[in-house]
Amino acid sequence: MSTLPGELVDAIIDWTNLESPPSLAAYALVSKQWLPRSRYHYFASINLTRDRSTDTVKTFLYLIASPLVTFISSVREVQLHHRSSYAIPVFSAGDLIALLSSSGIYPTRLTLDCHFTQFGIQNERNSFTSITQLQLSFYGEVSLEKLFIHLSIFPFLESLSLAVHNAGSELGWISLQPHKKQIELPPNLHELSVHQPSILRCLTSIEFPLARFTALILQSIHLFPEVNRYLTNDVISCSLVSLTLDNCITDEVPDFDLSHLDVLQHLHIQQHYMWTAIAVLETLASISRSPSPRALQTIALLIYGIDSIDCEDMAPWRELDAILASSDSHIKWPQLHRLSVRGHNWRLPVDVPHVFSRAVRENMPSSVERGMLVIS
Repeated sequence: MSTLPGELVDAIIDWTNLESPPSLAAYALVSKQWLPRSRYHYFASINLTRDRSTDTVKTFLYLIASPLVTFISSVREVQLHHRSSYAIPVFSAGDLIALLSSSGIYPTRLTLDCHFTQFGIQNERNSFTSITQLQLSFYGEVSLEKLFIHLSIFPFLESLSLAVHNAGSELGWISLQPHKKQIELPPNLHELSVHQPSILRCLTSIEFPLARFTALILQSIHLFPEVNRYLTNDVISCSLVSLTLDNCITDEVPDFDLSHLDVLQHLHIQQHYMWTAIAVLETLASISRSPSPRALQTIALLIYGIDSIDCEDMAPWRELDAILASSDSHIKWPQLHRLSVRGHNWRLPVDVPHVFSRAVRENMPSSVERGMLVIS
């Protein structure tokens, strides 16, 4: 195979990529002689699933253990979804981390969707020094304290996303098991993303350095009592600088309370276009319940489904502009100077359509005149 012309190798790789994009089995032919350097970019992001009878995850792990593989240095993101089926044993989080860390692969972002069982690795010299973003979605029992203790294997971790889910007959749930070790987080870890409010409740129930998380991302959370209890915690209210509400607003009026966030500077709202302006109105109203001036500086809107947006009903945008231009706005938010609008479609950023951009500008004249509205 090493004697084949490069053009033929390119054609074969193109064909396998076209026929089976998510399958690493299609790339089992990769070796020093086989993969041209011009094709390394195909491996910048790896997203594999082991589900039912297909196990591309195990194929990938066997592949990167081979001394012939040369694309490893090009990998920047790894997503492994390893779920059980038909009572066949699968790798747990600890197994996957150990296999990846010993392979010489150095991604900056790692996503694991698997059974928790064990999380740490035996030899911490194999720690993942390259990982800055870690996204974990577990089924089965998850020991929250054990998880945080073993985050030391990611010494340069900056962002952590946590979720639990059901898989087949196994439920995903969080347990609080007393642990003798003191929780020492990676020094750069400051951002926490959660999908279930119960995670926040557990964090306030253990000895945990809450002040470390200055950025909080709430993912598709619509029940806010536990979120409110977390946000009104004295440590959180004095340390949370950035808050993201990702798909948290529905047709029902949310009952969140943001009035205690004394140092909140950056508000990010990621929402379907139907509820974007309404989400901002509700959020500003919640923040403004406090009589003291707020530290809010920027509002960033990320609009989902922007390609199919309807520009007929712009009343919420006019109301938002009126609130931002009101006589007491400089008292409520004296440092607010930027409202940015961006589009998003199928997990990819897209340009805001010209028709919608023009409609927003026409319905928010005061924000345009002040130079605070930015549409990209």
